[in-house]
Amino acid sequence: MTLIEEQPSVVRATAWSTSGAVARMILNLAGMVILARLVAPESFGLFAVSSSLVLIVAYLSEIGSSWALVQHKAIRAEHVGSALILALGAAAALSSTLAITAGGVARFMQMPELQEAILAMCLIIPVQAASGVPRALLRRAMNFGRLVRVDLVAAGTGLVCGLTHALLAPSYWSLVVQAIVYQLVLAGGLWTKSARSAVGRPSRRGCSDLFAFARGQTLHEAMMLVSKNLDTFLIARTLGAGPLGLYSRAFALIFSPLGQVYTAVGSVAFSAMSRHQNERSQIRAVHRRFLIACIAGFSVPLMVVSSFSGELVAVVLGEPWSGAAPLLGVLAVAAAFQVIYANMLWVLQATAQLQAQIRAGALLTAVNVGGFVVATYTQQLIHFGIAYIGGAVAALIYVLRALLRTNGLPFRFYAGAIGLTLISWPVGQLLHAALTSLYDSPLAVIAGLLGLAVLAIVLAAASLRSHVNIFLAQLRPKEG
Repeated sequence: MTLIEEQPSVVRATAWSTSGAVARMILNLAGMVILARLVAPESFGLFAVSSSLVLIVAYLSEIGSSWALVQHKAIRAEHVGSALILALGAAAALSSTLAITAGGVARFMQMPELQEAILAMCLIIPVQAASGVPRALLRRAMNFGRLVRVDLVAAGTGLVCGLTHALLAPSYWSLVVQAIVYQLVLAGGLWTKSARSAVGRPSRRGCSDLFAFARGQTLHEAMMLVSKNLDTFLIARTLGAGPLGLYSRAFALIFSPLGQVYTAVGSVAFSAMSRHQNERSQIRAVHRRFLIACIAGFSVPLMVVSSFSGELVAVVLGEPWSGAAPLLGVLAVAAAFQVIYANMLWVLQATAQLQAQIRAGALLTAVNVGGFVVATYTQQLIHFGIAYIGGAVAALIYVLRALLRTNGLPFRFYAGAIGLTLISWPVGQLLHAALTSLYDSPLAVIAGLLGLAVLAIVLAAASLRSHVNIFLAQLRPKEG
């Protein structure tokens, strides 16, 4: 399939994924605003530890099999059945191990309530592992419409249940209920009749084919999960549930909405590039378009938002969470660089450059862990955010070198993208100074920033429309 033939499906998939992710982001933000005013920071800290443990185990349970179902050129029913049995087997073993060690983990973290939270959250692991297979099949078929609809229904149902519990008996159990209900509804919606009919009998050959790809992906994901969750455990152990609650909400305020939208866009980009594994020109064309979109839609706004962290925390979370503001600004900068790094990593994943993925993940993990150790010694939350910046920049440089040798774009293109991201930070500082001189309340400042953002989007859309028409005209085959 050429880029011309693929154009409608990619555009349609991107539209579905982006619109669904934006809707999910709004839903999550609304839930965050309400729950932050009902549930104490200590409860968020307790939930952060249990959810981080379960997240690591749940992702490891999939052992990369869902990625393999998307990336393989041709899959058979035995591959689908093998992926399911591998995921469920790993989930059963890992969730049982976590449940057995829950008491020891709670004692080590000096959080007695943590044991019950971990045991309840263990229910999520096999359910999430089973959901990975139908989700991968939908992504492979680029049927993101179905995926978005099911996810929104599940997220809405989970949020309603969590808020109901928080109104009746606010505690960390409100967050646990929300997470469990979401996964159960999501699994029920994904396992349709067509998904069940696609599952064949598992075979040793099918497992071998999947594992050949999954081993590198799993190792990379394991390193990424360690680097993204080790800080949670270190803060819980050294600073306690209260500071961890501030940290987890600052982290969620940046990375939760970003993850919703960016993961959706990444799924489309990975699926599109996986169709052209041996066609460099096609991969570069897809990569270029998605990199431009991600720089303009994510990295630049994040750098600007970093200057408005105080106002953002006051408006979204409330004054009791003001201690999270400095950390939020640093995490926004880290997220801006992680967007660029992840965008480049999609190319390595789609072309199965496993060694480069593993080395990039190892470098990011090493830098992050080193920074976390220093931050644990200084006991300053903001130093954990600085560690994320260091890890993202180091991994970005390594992946950039790998791409320039294979399927990457010209160096000047990447230099321009990174330069535009860096310039956005002083622009954000100037905007913050201007808006705070005009308005006194944080809400008015954020409203002014949103107004400027809407104006920029309208102007960019008007300019982009002509460029898109020219680009599509160039893709059409010439007559004669």
